[in-house]
Amino acid sequence: IASVSVEKDEKNRAKKNISKSQISGNSGIPIVEDKYSAAVKAYNIGDYNASIEMLNESLKNHHPKDEIYYHMALCHEKLKSYDESIKYFDKVISDKQSRLTEDALWHKSRLLLIQNKKDQALKSLEKITDLKGLHSPKAQHLIDSLKTK
Repeated sequence: IASVSVEKDEKNRAKKNISKSQISGNSGIPIVEDKYSAAVKAYNIGDYNASIEMLNESLKNHHPKDEIYYHMALCHEKLKSYDESIKYFDKVISDKQSRLTEDALWHKSRLLLIQNKKDQALKSLEKITDLKGLHSPKAQHLIDSLKTK
């Protein structure tokens, strides 16, 4: 019980630090942290709703939208809002300049399988194999196993 309490206290302190949106520069003087970095930190400590709020705010700034959409999709995935997550992964996938397309397709495929949408998952997995990237071998393995069922 004591370890859970300590862990909860650490998480609360981390949330307070994130909500202040400050970090120390080399001089030790606090500087304002951008919302995107704060959102990623919130995600990393498991505060997915706060992360989504900050990501929405960071859409107004200069950060590449595909990175914001990707992290929004990950947050929604953790919250088990799979349709919402897929919506944001699709935004990443539709961005022809995105370097996160393959990762977004992989996550989308997994979520479609969780939702028992095998045919849609197979289409996403086939797109991954066409890209011939990092996820291609495991996508092909998954395609083979799904087609034999």
